[in-house]
Amino acid sequence: MKVIILAGGLGSRLSEHTKTMPKPMVKINGVPIILRLMSHYSKYGFKEFLIATGYKGNVIKKYFKKNFFNWKINVIDTGKKTMTGGRLKRLKKYLKDESFLMTYGDGLSNVNIKKLIKFHKRNKKMVTLTAVRPPARFGALKILNNQVKYFKEKSKLDEGWINGGFFVINKDFFKYIRGDNTFLEREPLEKISKKRQLTAYKHTGFWQCMDTIRDKEILEKIVKKSEKKSKSILVVGGTGFIGYSLIKSCLKKKLKVTCVSSKKPQFKKLFPKVNFIVCDIRNKKLLRKKLIKEFNYVINLAGYVDHSNKKETFSSHYFGCLNISNMFLGKKIESFIQIGSGLEYGNNKSPHKESSLCRPKGTYALAKYKASIHLQKLYKNKKFPCTILRLYQAYGPNQKFNRLIPMVIKSCLNNKNFACTSGNQKRDFLYIDDLSNLIFKIFKTKKTRGKIINVGSGNPIKIKTLIETIKKISKGGNPLYGNIRMRKDETLNMYPNISRAKKLLKWSPKYSLPNGLKKTIKSYSEKL
Repeated sequence: MKVIILAGGLGSRLSEHTKTMPKPMVKINGVPIILRLMSHYSKYGFKEFLIATGYKGNVIKKYFKKNFFNWKINVIDTGKKTMTGGRLKRLKKYLKDESFLMTYGDGLSNVNIKKLIKFHKRNKKMVTLTAVRPPARFGALKILNNQVKYFKEKSKLDEGWINGGFFVINKDFFKYIRGDNTFLEREPLEKISKKRQLTAYKHTGFWQCMDTIRDKEILEKIVKKSEKKSKSILVVGGTGFIGYSLIKSCLKKKLKVTCVSSKKPQFKKLFPKVNFIVCDIRNKKLLRKKLIKEFNYVINLAGYVDHSNKKETFSSHYFGCLNISNMFLGKKIESFIQIGSGLEYGNNKSPHKESSLCRPKGTYALAKYKASIHLQKLYKNKKFPCTILRLYQAYGPNQKFNRLIPMVIKSCLNNKNFACTSGNQKRDFLYIDDLSNLIFKIFKTKKTRGKIINVGSGNPIKIKTLIETIKKISKGGNPLYGNIRMRKDETLNMYPNISRAKKLLKWSPKYSLPNGLKKTIKSYSEKL
């Protein structure tokens, strides 16, 4: 469903700003009001916009040409003197035989667009408008013989319902609009009202127009208060297992989530409130065009998955981190988390401590190590609020079957033979929810800035014991130990000392390996 925004009026009562720009481009706390409006529609999955311009429409056109958004935007000149109805009619040719959304470019609301559309479809009328109560400007007095008999502080409940914009319109409505001189709010809406084809969706939540300087100031206060309440996070490389789980946790905590990845995630439809952006983080220019919002938190999970491609692996894990971190220098982010790797320690004796000398082996480990050094320099020289998490093995529901634990679970649930090594390697496995909880603690703990923190359960286990535990819980499977040889460069024991995480964050994993495996196996058993 397309969204039409009427953005062509003079805005004469806001002349302090509209001498140089159209009213929809007036900024509310640094962001044009039209962009805030479009972001609201985008939150509900509506990302195709027709912007009907008039007065200083070239300012709007230049803005959207210069700045890239992950939306389909068509800026259309509908004439300087055209009225609201006429502007709408001029866009008829851009619409197929379909219903569409429409609103004015000078007001904001938290109206639920999905519920509005559902209401429109249920009532089967030609037009649905959003009815709101305007914020009252004055208190109420009742006076008798110069005595105040009644006093009540201003309340919008004392006001009547008014047209708040945010329409859903069927295309049949166009026949009621004569031409350029037609006011939408007069003849067309009055006529269909008499024909009982106009319904009102009553919205009692936030709504505020911007007609005057006072209105602008009110909006800025409301938006500032709202943005303080709801913090935002950028998840870089959020299409994988950790990203998926972290996004779910962020939404539960009411965070505004933006996800950047090099390809569209398969689970995009599951998260309609997430702003997904497709961008290769190695492309500096494109990255700066696409990421114009400010964020409270940033977490970098990005990197090339196929480590056999050395060039792609190094550039994505190292140069990608450089681009993202450098982009947020000087911006007011509270925390930047880099997901590093225990492989940065190389063949050092386990358990690894953060003070251990790093001897990275392989391109992936080297890229992660260099990224860690870069971030620590940024903290030392510019107090960049970064924390590096050296992660070992995370597991949990929704991990792909090319990983050890899901692969073993699948074989055991299907009661199949499967080849494996002798299983003498010792590793550390952390349940995904424990990792998410640690990340949220780091966001709010300033003591972790500039630090490297090892991340694991603190309870290393032999691979053979892990497989036998999965086999016992799954009640099936036949591991063929020794049928696969260990790689020559594989480290036998690799696990962390997690005392720093416990001390700095007062954190410890909640899930034991058996409990985490039970939850994981249950999730896979429901899908297989």
